[in-house]
Amino acid sequence: MKYLWYCMINENQFKLILKISVSKAYKTMTSRWLKDDDGKYINGKNGKKLRYLFYKKTGQVQTTFDANWTDNSINKLNEMFPNKVERVQTKRGRPKKSLSEKKAKKKVKRKKEKRLDQTAATVDTSDEEKSFDIDGYELIEKDGETYYKNEKDWVFNLEGGYIGHYNNNGKFLKT
Repeated sequence: MKYLWYCMINENQFKLILKISVSKAYKTMTSRWLKDDDGKYINGKNGKKLRYLFYKKTGQVQTTFDANWTDNSINKLNEMFPNKVERVQTKRGRPKKSLSEKKAKKKVKRKKEKRLDQTAATVDTSDEEKSFDIDGYELIEKDGETYYKNEKDWVFNLEGGYIGHYNNNGKFLKT
């Protein structure tokens, strides 16, 4: 800790510096540009600088984007690293999607909504109130009027207003 205070860096900065230095120490492969004897960069078929990968532990060398390398540049690389050059043919760009992947994607189908069989346009309720069968509700008659009762024993009038409920003893409690 005394060293950290003396250098005026905090612990997080020290960990970051340590991490960077350790990762560089154990790096096994570096990317390098191919140069001629004068130290000038050698360009490939597309006019860009040629790059190769050098493996520090084995001393092996791999070409990158082999289609860009000319015969003269390959010979130069073989002179620099005899019997250690490996030419790698790699495809560049994104991989193409196969037909099976395209077919695998299915379109999302919209769920069909339930339609009401009886709507305001088809049911004439001008003279009298009409009750409907609603899922989860039971029609009951009490005191000469019709009500809806749900599974929790709550009672509603035909307009949907809460009237009361039945307790555990079966007694109706009106609010």
